[in-house]
Amino acid sequence: MPAALCGVVGFQPTTLRWSQSGIAPIARDCAGPIVRSVADCARLDHVVIGGTALPTPSLKGPGLPRGHFWESLDAEVATLMGGVLVTLKDAGVVLIEADVPDAMRLDNEAGFPIALYETIEDLNNYLAEAGSPLRYADIVAHVASPDVKHFLERLLGENAVPEAVYRTALVIKRPALQASDSPYFRRHEVSAVLLPTTPLPAARIGEDETVLLNGTPVPVFPIFIRNCCPASVAGIPSISLPAAMTRAGMPLRIEIDGPAGRDCRGGRTRTAQDARTKTVNSDWSRQPGVNRRTVGVFHHRPVLMRNGWLMLF
Repeated sequence: MPAALCGVVGFQPTTLRWSQSGIAPIARDCAGPIVRSVADCARLDHVVIGGTALPTPSLKGPGLPRGHFWESLDAEVATLMGGVLVTLKDAGVVLIEADVPDAMRLDNEAGFPIALYETIEDLNNYLAEAGSPLRYADIVAHVASPDVKHFLERLLGENAVPEAVYRTALVIKRPALQASDSPYFRRHEVSAVLLPTTPLPAARIGEDETVLLNGTPVPVFPIFIRNCCPASVAGIPSISLPAAMTRAGMPLRIEIDGPAGRDCRGGRTRTAQDARTKTVNSDWSRQPGVNRRTVGVFHHRPVLMRNGWLMLF
C-alpha cells in the first residue's frame, strides 16, 4: 500500500520467503522492496533469494474478482480502473471474471484478531531480544499518528483480543482463507488476480482518522488496507504496479496477487521488442503536475506480454 500511494512499485513476497531476521514481527508482515520498476524488483529478489526465474506458465490469463475488490471504489478510481481493464482487453489479455469465495469475511475474521493479539507479545519479545528497556506501552505513547495511536491503544486492557478468538482465527479462519485462494488459481486456470491496490487515492495531509469516499466519511486505516489485506493475511505474493493518474495528479495502482511460492512468475520481464504490445497508460507519468522524481518510474511503464502477463520493463 505505501508504494501504491507514493507512485512506485511495491512487492510483497510469499510470507517467510524472505528472511524476517531482525524485523519487528508485527501482524505477520514480511520484508519486501519498494522500487522504481519490476525489473529492479526482480534483480533485488535474485540478490536476496538467488535461483533462476521460473518458466512462463501456459494459463488463460489473470482472474478478475469483481466481488469485494472492485466494489465501493472511489468514483474516479472506478472509472480509471475500468479504462485499464479495457486497455488490457484491447491488447489481447483474457480476463477471467471469478470471485474469490468468502475473501472479505475470512479476511475480517482472521486478519485483525491475529494481528491485534500477536502485536503486543511479538513487539515486546522483539524489544527484549534487542536489549531495549522499552515495551509495547512505551512505544504506543510516542506514536504520532492519531489513527494509529488510537488503534494500538485499543489492544491494551479490556479491549484486548480474547485468546479464544485469536486461536479460532489462527487455526480455522486463516487456513480457510488460504484454502480458498489455492483452489481459485487451479479451478479457473489463472496465474494471478487483478485488483485496485486501494479503493481511493491517497488521503490529504491531516485526514488522519476519516476520509471521504464518494462523499461519505469512512475510517482511514480500514478503507486503505481493504483490498491488499487478504493477500497479506493469506501470505501470498503480490505486487503493485502503475495503472493511472487522477485529475489531481495522484497515482493509482493495480495489484497482482499470485499463488503462494510463485513469486518469480509475477516478476518475469522482457524487452519492449519482445513484448510487441500496447502500453497501459503509457503517458501517465507525463501528465501535468506529476513529479517524476517523486513518482520515480520515468519510462518504466506497464506493458502486456504476449502470454497475457502485465509487466514493467
